Amino acid sequence: MEYTQQQFENDSKTANFIFNKYFSRYKFYKEDMIQESLIHLVKARKSFKTGGASYRTYACSSCYNCMFNFVRANCNEKYITQLLSDKITDDLTIEDTIGEEMQINELGLDRVF
Repeated sequence: MEYTQQQFENDSKTANFIFNKYFSRYKFYKEDMIQESLIHLVKARKSFKTGGASYRTYACSSCYNCMFNFVRANCNEKYITQLLSDKITDDLTIEDTIGEEMQINELGLDRVF
């Protein structure tokens, strides 16, 4: 069975939909997650058997599982990377909210606990 351009476009839309709906907080890893899920969707298309669920249902669950496994293997929940250029509001970025570092002695402390 040959993988057509239309099938690729449909799988790409599916992968982007699943990422945006469930995994958008991992935007630093978006391209990697989309690529892995597209590879997984090619394999899923080959292994799909008619008679049960529709291909779209099968593809969505396969894509979700692939992305979930990627997050579990590669993303430490404690340290989600956030770009400094990400906007908080239309005219305010995260970088704008970071002030100058305060020295310990400015805080009135003689040591760090």
